[in-house]
Amino acid sequence: IRVDVGTYNENVLLNKDVTLAGVHSAPLPAGQSIINGGGSGIVVTITTSNATVDGFTITGSGSNPLADGGIVMAGVTGCLVQNNSVINNSSAGIGLQGANNNSILNNLVTNNYVAAIGLIASSGNTVKGNNASSTHLVYIPASPGVSEQFLGYGIVLDENSGYVSSGNTIIGNTISDNTSDGVYFGEGCNGNNLGWDPVLSVENPNTITTNDRTGVYFWRSGSNMVKGNTMSANTFSGMHIMGSSGNTITGNTMSGNLENGLLVRAGSISSTSNIIQNNTITLNNIGIKLEDSQ
Repeated sequence: IRVDVGTYNENVLLNKDVTLAGVHSAPLPAGQSIINGGGSGIVVTITTSNATVDGFTITGSGSNPLADGGIVMAGVTGCLVQNNSVINNSSAGIGLQGANNNSILNNLVTNNYVAAIGLIASSGNTVKGNNASSTHLVYIPASPGVSEQFLGYGIVLDENSGYVSSGNTIIGNTISDNTSDGVYFGEGCNGNNLGWDPVLSVENPNTITTNDRTGVYFWRSGSNMVKGNTMSANTFSGMHIMGSSGNTITGNTMSGNLENGLLVRAGSISSTSNIIQNNTITLNNIGIKLEDSQ
């Protein structure tokens, strides 16, 4: 379905396996076919597998930061979201919920809230060539049994009700100027690739820079491959490994971060058997800091 240049004030439900194609200009996505949610709900909801959204500007979601968003893919597989400009939404720019084996390619995702790109209980997805930047902060105070949260990620992988995000490939992205971590791996989100393309067996590094907290944060997440990335000028650490084991951290550059190049901590759960080798760690306040880790 070809959509001409213009502004379309509506919320779109894509429930058929079709290609929705707008008009955009290269090299950066600058969709001239604009879908504006008018401050209500999710702008584009994808509920069918094997659908494509290509070449739009998607903006103007509702105001609920934990429910609304630019593009939300729910329980689908084989979908393609590419060449879109997803801007000025009050929750995640692009959110996957229980969605596996989809591709998120070459999108400009900026000036949203919570996260530019969120993978929740979603596995086997490819997130490649995107600009995930300038996500605004949402602060959620602590409640009984739940710690306070600072949500303003570039890319976040997390679990939901015990369903985790694993086997995802995050390559060739620029992740910058977000108000929380550049990339966050939540509990049980194991076996993901950051900067390493397992299909082609080549590096395709991410640039993760000038984020307001940490460049890459692992929280109780293991067996991930982090290879060839640049993590620079982040406010806290280039990388923070917390209660996470069995990760491979190799060939990365961690430079100019205001606190640590690499921080490895244990807390109540050990951080053990992480392979950290052949990285360039320079011009940080502290290069490598280990706390209760092996």
